[in-house]
Amino acid sequence: MIRIVDGIAVEMTEAEIAEFEASRPAPLPAPPRYVPKLLIVDRLIAAGQADAALAALAADPITKLRWDAAVEIAADDPSARALLAGIGADPDVILAP
Repeated sequence: MIRIVDGIAVEMTEAEIAEFEASRPAPLPAPPRYVPKLLIVDRLIAAGQADAALAALAADPITKLRWDAAVEIAADDPSARALLAGIGADPDVILAP
């Protein structure tokens, strides 16, 4: 690695490289992955879980409101994953990319 000193490129020492690397900010976490609701519905239908999903949503008004307001669902959404597991669906399959 090089650094510029008085307009001249100078090779960095091992200590300078280590200090530079240690001072770098941590990488940003990956953004959440979202799954379109239509894909989720299609997968629930294919898995024979659509009726169970509708019943679970009807029993939980807050989750139903969130479902109705959303266009897509985060694959790591805890309430979506819990609902899917609660009806016997595999959240990893239903929320797959």
